Amino acid sequence: MAGDLKAVAYSYWQQGFTVVPIVFVKENGGVKKQPLVEWKKWESQNQTIEEFEALPWDRAEGFAVLCGKPNKEGLSLGVIDFDVKKTTAEAQALGRKALKHLRVTAIEQTPTKGEHHVFYSRRVVQSCSSYHDVAALELLGQGKLCVMAPSKGYTKLNDNLPTVVDDLNAEFRAVLRKAGVLKSEKAERKPKTELNVRPCFKKLLEKPTLSHDERVALVNELQFQGYSLEQVKEIFHENRAWETNYSPEKTDYQIASVYGKYGWFTKKELQARGICFEDCPLHVFEDCRFPSVPEEFDKPLTVDDVIQILGSTVKHDDYNKAITFLAMLLTYTEEDQINLGFLAESSAGKSYIPLELSQYFPKEDVIKLGYASPTAFFHEFGEIVTDPVTKRKIIHVDLKRKILIFLDQPHDQLLQRLRSLLSHDEKDIMFKITDKREKAGLRTKTVIIHGFPTVIFCTAKFGLQEQEKTRLLLLSPEVSQEKLRESIALKIERESDREAFLQKMLEDPQRRLLAARVWSLKKAGIKHVKIPEEFRKLIYDKFLEEHKFLVARHQRDITRLLAIIKGHALLNFIHRRREGDSIIVGLEDVEEGFRLYRAVSEANELGLSPELFNIYQSMKPHFAQKKEVDVDIGKSTKTVTLEGITIREFQGLYASKFHKAIGYEESRRILKTLASVGLVTETPDPTDRRMTRYTLLQPEVSQSEKAPSQIYSSQVGGNPPSGSFEVGEARGKAGGIPLAGREYICEVCGGKATIRVYRNGVEHWFCGKCASQWEGPL
Repeated sequence: MAGDLKAVAYSYWQQGFTVVPIVFVKENGGVKKQPLVEWKKWESQNQTIEEFEALPWDRAEGFAVLCGKPNKEGLSLGVIDFDVKKTTAEAQALGRKALKHLRVTAIEQTPTKGEHHVFYSRRVVQSCSSYHDVAALELLGQGKLCVMAPSKGYTKLNDNLPTVVDDLNAEFRAVLRKAGVLKSEKAERKPKTELNVRPCFKKLLEKPTLSHDERVALVNELQFQGYSLEQVKEIFHENRAWETNYSPEKTDYQIASVYGKYGWFTKKELQARGICFEDCPLHVFEDCRFPSVPEEFDKPLTVDDVIQILGSTVKHDDYNKAITFLAMLLTYTEEDQINLGFLAESSAGKSYIPLELSQYFPKEDVIKLGYASPTAFFHEFGEIVTDPVTKRKIIHVDLKRKILIFLDQPHDQLLQRLRSLLSHDEKDIMFKITDKREKAGLRTKTVIIHGFPTVIFCTAKFGLQEQEKTRLLLLSPEVSQEKLRESIALKIERESDREAFLQKMLEDPQRRLLAARVWSLKKAGIKHVKIPEEFRKLIYDKFLEEHKFLVARHQRDITRLLAIIKGHALLNFIHRRREGDSIIVGLEDVEEGFRLYRAVSEANELGLSPELFNIYQSMKPHFAQKKEVDVDIGKSTKTVTLEGITIREFQGLYASKFHKAIGYEESRRILKTLASVGLVTETPDPTDRRMTRYTLLQPEVSQSEKAPSQIYSSQVGGNPPSGSFEVGEARGKAGGIPLAGREYICEVCGGKATIRVYRNGVEHWFCGKCASQWEGPL
């Protein structure tokens, strides 16, 4: 028992919390929790490893954690204690009603069948026992010890870790309010992260305590942002006035004495008080109270300009960073967002590009996740609300105008759950998930995801499922020698003096220009980017010219091309014609969109990452090679032709080409992926049938050949094109038309097409076998 206690207690100590061993002593017919050591000193100083080891664990029957004291990561442990021992049945019923509104977190059961709901709070947790008699609930914070499992009689009710919240004090009041224990507040308030204040004040609000000057500045900032005196008072009371010794009466008096007495603080005044911070997005403006883009920031920006600016921290990768930046700009539209997938080997820098580019965007618009299970994602970013129709509790996740960056995801399970969201099927999408109940069994929860985010998915896994590949624009970082040399030089400069490097980046006028452009775009309120009629036909003709053979996935590829075109228009929205909440695309946007899309289209339309496609292009001559060898057959020899290469031969060629070794299994995965998209085929080695050789499946289809002439029409359901092919007699169950004179590709197996068929006015190409097996009316 002592060993288990000490091991669990040590896990809390490692996180920076103070632990205290205890024993249970019978007293006055009950049981009292008695600390074995004096612990008050640790309220003001950290517990050392020597002090932890010296604790009397051999006599301990349990241990407690000191609540309310921030650990090394700035998190303080707080516990909502549901007490069933000294409370009435009415109070317990009210308490259980309030607990239903709590976030999912770690729950432990006490010896009296009460419950401890354990959280980590970024704001210091204040103890509160005012509602113990009314709702059987108490908040354990500063100055309190909480006994933890596996202490004697204490058990875990679930396997969850404590949930991290911004302010457990506010969470506690919120659940009491929803249960009817607290009355609704007089003034309608927003969470502190949503208050309409300048960025420096949003950062200020995250501090646990504020100085007198900071509180005065905040009062006047709220006043000039349109908050009434009563609303300002309520905001301060909600946050205990950011004071250690909080007094409601004193707070009301101080706010009334300064409200309206000072002017609206300028940037210089905020700098003098230490409130202004250097990487503030409004830092580029002379007067941050009235931010507007200065004349020098109004100049048009080309893709090459953006590439040059982003090159300060992202070397080479010109098309990758340009496409990623334009995709991020689409975040601020109503429904033109697209999804990016960075697929590359480990250490290639797949997450580096989106992370660096996210620094140009407001922090509140970017969500970065190192890992998230599907259920955890819904719980972490969802808010429990009441469905107005069914009156049931649902989880509402608002992803409108957000950039989601998934870093180094080990699998694509979350993407599979979000397929409808990635496809933009509906703006409000319903999901059904199951969670374990507190006691036993499962319960169903409803999740509503609102809005379309920009999703950037980074993974070292090449083998994404086809449904995920078609929903992502696949990118891969360069690994050229030139890029690696410049990246190493940049890393040396950055890590030799991080502070000087950061200051250099903050003072870079070009980076400030780009950040100001992003900020201006967000404030511009542009919901739609429209493409005029004359450019629609141009895009249609150019796309068909470059794609002779259309397949189903081109319906999604054209969306990505249009998105890049629209992203370029947003980059220069100041110089585009404005119609209400829309801007109009120009010819320059179309040309730049095609230029960027061409750089990644060939690999994407094959369902490959550019990195894998580059490997294929490098190895293509070897896949096509043929050589004759003599094979011993008994007492004679036979000459056989060997085509392509084996996995071991691939390893050697890869090492020679890319100057690094590659494992057998990784080589096998790459070759299997190339085979899965029809670029190579697997055949037994005639000299040793236990081995597999990989050869070119067939000559590549040239998409640069002239496309069949078709007339662009904005009407739906037009007649099939005619006069474009040499037509023979009809044959086959499909009633198709055999083709002659030219070679076309079967859209099912990739072989030579011999029959052309139509379904609902849409043209399809098949070989004889696939046409006979194709079901449905034609």
